Amino acid sequence: MSGVSHSIRVVLETDAFVVINKLPSTLVHNEPGVPAAADGGVAKNGEKIEGKGEREGIINLLRKQLDDNALFPVHRLDRDTSGILLVAKGKQATKDLSLLFQNREIQKYYWALCDKKTSKKQGSVIGDMEKSRNGSWKLTRKTDKPAATQFFSYGLGGGVRAVLAKPHTGKTHQIRVALKSLGAAVLGDKRYGGAKSDRMYLHATRILFSLSGQDYDIEVKPDNGALFLGEEFQSLYQRIGRPDALPWPKIKL
Repeated sequence: MSGVSHSIRVVLETDAFVVINKLPSTLVHNEPGVPAAADGGVAKNGEKIEGKGEREGIINLLRKQLDDNALFPVHRLDRDTSGILLVAKGKQATKDLSLLFQNREIQKYYWALCDKKTSKKQGSVIGDMEKSRNGSWKLTRKTDKPAATQFFSYGLGGGVRAVLAKPHTGKTHQIRVALKSLGAAVLGDKRYGGAKSDRMYLHATRILFSLSGQDYDIEVKPDNGALFLGEEFQSLYQRIGRPDALPWPKIKL
């Protein structure tokens, strides 16, 4: 059983890495299946099992598509997040790119849509994140090892707001938790109280970094979801242009 039934959309391929455009509701890694009940539903114990019923992740599918088993993700996107996913080719490239992430030498930008106003139109959300219930995370007031996210918020009309987020760290669910803390959970984000929608509206849109003396600036425009495709968001997207050109204040971590 496969988590993705289409060919992977490759945005850029070099000798060192591949950039793909991940669709929402697709797995990055393989995920064990769950045992079926006699009536065709899921067994009550719901325990995950290896092998039978396993859902194939996008990395395995990409290895097959490119006939290359030495492909390794150097960061991750949540299952329902779409957009840019950077995949290294071989051990050395994996090491080099992982070091760039570790040293915060890669700029990342995300678009999110919400149906509530953020508590402020621009700023930052900085704080430690701790595990909460059932796989969720929560923001705390401590700053020992903080998650840091900067953002600008824009009105789209009809009660919808677009948020351009720049995460400086790579914590699990970081942007989703940051927006929840601002009173504006991502549309379609069931885990953090987002309103029901046709998808979770979080998209990795741009990534900038330098590798082996070469500068890379990679953009993937949101192309899935009625609101992302709507005239209001498309107009805003064109008006904003390069997200790295915005006046992002410097922050200290």
